[in-house]
Amino acid sequence: MQANQEAVNVYPNPSNGVFTIQTKSEELRGKSIEVYNVLGEKVYSNYQITKSSNYQIDLSFQPNGVYLYRILDPNGNLIGSGKEVIQR
Repeated sequence: MQANQEAVNVYPNPSNGVFTIQTKSEELRGKSIEVYNVLGEKVYSNYQITKSSNYQIDLSFQPNGVYLYRILDPNGNLIGSGKEVIQR
């Protein structure tokens, strides 16, 4: 399944490590979010999100750099992805 990149807004970007993922057309409730560093290591995950459209992630403990996020539906299909820059 092809991801709908228009369905996701991440702000602020760049951030200090705390950022919000907001969906426009898809609801986040029941979805999963995974965040990876550029080495492909999973640094954050949350399954079965209970919020509907805005979800805040705190990666302030991670070093500066580029991080890749994926939003998956309950069946594991990709519905959104992108990158977040942590810069302090």
